[in-house]
Amino acid sequence: MSLFKKYYYHGSIERYTSLFGYLMQDMQLESNGKIVNPELFYAGGEHRVQKDKLPKAGLRFTGIVPNEQRSLNRYQNQHNQGGAVQNQRVAGDLQYEYTIRCKAQRECVQVLEQIIGAFMPSIDVVVQDEDILGIQQSITIRLDDWSMEDDWDGEGEQPNYYDLSVNFTLMGHIYRYGVADNGDEHVIKRVRAKLSTNPDGCKPEDLEEWVDVRSDDYVE
Repeated sequence: MSLFKKYYYHGSIERYTSLFGYLMQDMQLESNGKIVNPELFYAGGEHRVQKDKLPKAGLRFTGIVPNEQRSLNRYQNQHNQGGAVQNQRVAGDLQYEYTIRCKAQRECVQVLEQIIGAFMPSIDVVVQDEDILGIQQSITIRLDDWSMEDDWDGEGEQPNYYDLSVNFTLMGHIYRYGVADNGDEHVIKRVRAKLSTNPDGCKPEDLEEWVDVRSDDYVE
C-alpha cells in the first residue's frame, strides 16, 4: 500500500500564516515624531520591503509540533459522513516568529508593549481553516517569549539598528487526505467481523459472520 499514491493539499499552514499576517499587518509605532506602519513581509503574503528602509517587520513559519493531547480528543477530530466516522485531522502546534528591525530601541519597545498587551497570555480567533468541511474553528494563538538585540558593527557610537524577535504558538490542525469532495474519500463505509471459537483456528471462509455494519450511503 502506498501512503502517497494520490496527491492532496489543503493549504492549512499557508492559511494560518496569512491569518497571522493579517493580525500583525497594522502594527504602528512613533518614529521621528511620526506614526508609521512598518511594512510586513511574510510567507504567503505579497508584501515586499525595501532593503534599507527601517522600521521593517517580518513573519515566518518555523515549524510544527504534533499535539498528542489534542489529537486524542476523538470527538473534535472526527468527521461524520453518512453514518461513517473518520479521524480527519491531526492537532499541531505551529511555531511562528515575528521580527522587527528599528533604528532606535524605543521603537522596538513600543512594538513589544503592544504585542504583550494584545496577545498575553493568548488570544482566540475564529477561522474556517478547511474549505471542504466548512467548519468555523476557534484557533488559539499563544505568546511564548521575546528577545531584543542590537548591532554595533562599524565605528559609530550608536548601534546601526535594533532587532526585536517574538515567538508565538498557533494551535491549529493539519487535515488528512480523506477530507475531500471528489467522491473518493477514505471513509469506512462497511465493517464486517467474523468470529471463531476454535482454538486451533480455521479457514476464513469457514468463519461465522458475527457483525455486518454499513453506512447509510454504502453501495454493494
